[in-house]
Amino acid sequence: MDRVEKILDTISILLTIIVIVGFIWFVNAFKEMLNECRCLQLSISDFYQDESCKKYWKYR
Repeated sequence: MDRVEKILDTISILLTIIVIVGFIWFVNAFKEMLNECRCLQLSISDFYQDESCKKYWKYR
């Protein structure tokens, strides 16, 4: 029984780590999506003055 408990503890720790990393990845991707939407709705002059929009300059 002790070996089964260790395996279950290891699986639960790995699953927790995977869920946390997935959540962080999702939040980062969502934040980037919101920034892209904001940048593409700016006027041309504001778009090129905003440093956070620099990676989208090739799309305009």
